[in-house]
Amino acid sequence: MFRKVTFLLALSSLLFSCEKSQTELADELFLSGSYSEAIEAYDIFIASHPTDEKSIYNRGRSYEELGELKNALKDFREAASIAPENIQIRQSLGLCYYKLEQYNSAISTMDDLLSKKPNDTNAFYLKGRALQKQGKVNSAIENYSNAIRYNARHAESYLYRGALFVLTKKMDKACRDLRKARALGAEDADKLIKKHCN
Repeated sequence: MFRKVTFLLALSSLLFSCEKSQTELADELFLSGSYSEAIEAYDIFIASHPTDEKSIYNRGRSYEELGELKNALKDFREAASIAPENIQIRQSLGLCYYKLEQYNSAISTMDDLLSKKPNDTNAFYLKGRALQKQGKVNSAIENYSNAIRYNARHAESYLYRGALFVLTKKMDKACRDLRKARALGAEDADKLIKKHCN
């Protein structure tokens, strides 16, 4: 009887070790850029661990890297339902909505994230981008300003706020923002400066 119990414990330990190796393999494939293979490896692991939000999220990231945004969205939503307090998952979910041009969903996801982490620069920035896409200029500017308040070196917020100041004919503010964006390394800032700030 003792041998049987010992054998079962050893077998259980071996199976757990194999399962752990499967998710580690999937993570390694993801990190090496082998996204299709990573998805296959995550599929195997998730089949026996359907509530492992890390693997579901990473499979979603693999889909995202392959441009399969609808599959990525499905995984991000599932991971977010399992781990609603996970900020990284919420950010990826919001960004995926944004890429799919589902701007209202991106905004509500960022609002939800900001209710948990009120000083999240990236949430304000992404919300600003979604609002800008909807033509809500003043609300977008407000969100870029909030992003800058919490991270004074957020180049993209200066860039897009500067572009909106150009649109609203506030040229002093526009050029100040665009020069700051350029100093912080934002691409496209120089082109806008040459066009509007000579």
